[in-house]
Amino acid sequence: MRLPFCLAVSLCTLVLPKVIDGYLQDARVWLDMDGDGQYSPGPLVLELANGADVVLESGEPTTLSGAGGAFSLDTSELAVAGDVGPDLNPADYPLYALAIPGKTREQGQGGEVLVDRAFLMSAPPAISLR
Repeated sequence: MRLPFCLAVSLCTLVLPKVIDGYLQDARVWLDMDGDGQYSPGPLVLELANGADVVLESGEPTTLSGAGGAFSLDTSELAVAGDVGPDLNPADYPLYALAIPGKTREQGQGGEVLVDRAFLMSAPPAISLR
């Protein structure tokens, strides 16, 4: 199921916002589940409020942005077994985008330009990026 960016919804399968500073293509985008401001690959262990541990085998949901800055994040691993606790809510975590030098392309009125230095953009938890 494809949904618009839905941080206000309890669980999203895919999110479809855009990375814009000019439009950024091939920027690393992720939900910062462990709060360190860096992408964390899996397995990633998170502790729920009830003390139970949840393992995200793939790590933080991540992808590369596509043409026009569009991206989809697969958040299906945020579903938690009912006997363990509630689903992890994407709205509870900040969203980050990292422009990667020599890989990320900024698309603007003058055409496409490779980014020559890294920069990080973020959106706080529960922000709507529609």
